[in-house]
Amino acid sequence: MYREKLDELIQWKASVFRKPLVLRGARHVGKTWLLNEFGRMAYTNCAYLNFEETPGLRTMFLEIFDIKRIVSLLRTHTKTAIDPKHTLIILDEIQFAEGGVAALRNFYELAPQYSVVAASSLPESKPDAFCVRNVDFMTLRPLSFREFLIALNKPVLVEALTNRNWKKLNEWSETMQECLRHYLYVGGMPEVVHTLLETRDWQIVRRVQIRLLKSYDNDFLKYHPEHVTYLLRMIWRSMPAQLLKKNRKFIYQVVMRGPRPKDFDSALQWMIDCGLLLKSYQITEPRVPLSNYEDTFGYKLFLLDVGLWGAMAGLNVETIRMGTAMFFEFNGALTDQYVMQELCLTDRYIAYWLRENSPWGIDFIIQEGRKAIPIDVRPERIQYAKRLRVFCERFNLKKAYRFSLSGYLKTGGIINIPLYAI
Repeated sequence: MYREKLDELIQWKASVFRKPLVLRGARHVGKTWLLNEFGRMAYTNCAYLNFEETPGLRTMFLEIFDIKRIVSLLRTHTKTAIDPKHTLIILDEIQFAEGGVAALRNFYELAPQYSVVAASSLPESKPDAFCVRNVDFMTLRPLSFREFLIALNKPVLVEALTNRNWKKLNEWSETMQECLRHYLYVGGMPEVVHTLLETRDWQIVRRVQIRLLKSYDNDFLKYHPEHVTYLLRMIWRSMPAQLLKKNRKFIYQVVMRGPRPKDFDSALQWMIDCGLLLKSYQITEPRVPLSNYEDTFGYKLFLLDVGLWGAMAGLNVETIRMGTAMFFEFNGALTDQYVMQELCLTDRYIAYWLRENSPWGIDFIIQEGRKAIPIDVRPERIQYAKRLRVFCERFNLKKAYRFSLSGYLKTGGIINIPLYAI
């Protein structure tokens, strides 16, 4: 199925400033498929190596960097002729190779003629290794709603969505909402979407989602000692309850009672670094840069995929047939999870604001240029935006977004955007 990152990879290949590339993302989001598909489209052949599956080659970068020796090893193991102009070198699960990311820097400095891409599902054991100067990074997430429409073979809807043709989108609003309800149930995990396309059976789709959730759960034990695995599983299994709260704010006591274990924060950060959780930061004021106004004691956490979240929360398939009621399911948490995913596609800093000693707040705040833009998520069809207006007046903001089931409408500085057109 088509992934928009393919276009970015084509641009990467054509760039005169091309550097070795690390593709980050959670397991099962399609990184390996994407890189191999890119190699098939843009190169004569691919030399593919997975370091998790070949432990004997994990030390190949520890010696002095010798491009002839490295290419010879790759050629022998992959049984692929490696030509700098026509071969894409794919180093999957690069975090398992000792000194792997540093080796990517050496490719750039000493052998820039080679096209080298790597994939990483887990954080580096030494985080500083990822802060190298001569390596590019890209993040792959589950399919967006637009990619979902492409997979469903809805070219007319995709074109209207891409071109922001509000007249057409308003005419097709009911169809777009139906597709969005399907997306909220299915989500964007490639295997789940493929299952829907092949079977058109919601129950089989749910079984695949459950299997993926168990796979992530098993990964915790696979890569961590038992006491850390316990923390990871407790955090993971608390995600539905965390978003069911009215203000969605992450509360440690929902995970477990008693004092925080010393490894709790590092376990939580590991899940965020892996792409399993998405983090929104509480800020004290909507000023730019938003990160300067971060309240380090408050944040929200979302799952990587709305379909998986619905599976964890027990979303009933009958909800799909209940029309707009699905957007209000779980007190709107399902809709908030979807919005967070769409906002994260551009890897920007995402924040929110809460009034002190009150559940009242602004759902999301993003930065556009030198301006902070508040976002109110209101699934219902609504004409007025009192909460947004009060917030904008308080902080002298000139522009705001409201995501709802209403059509596109601009009233002063407040712009209503349909949920299916974020």
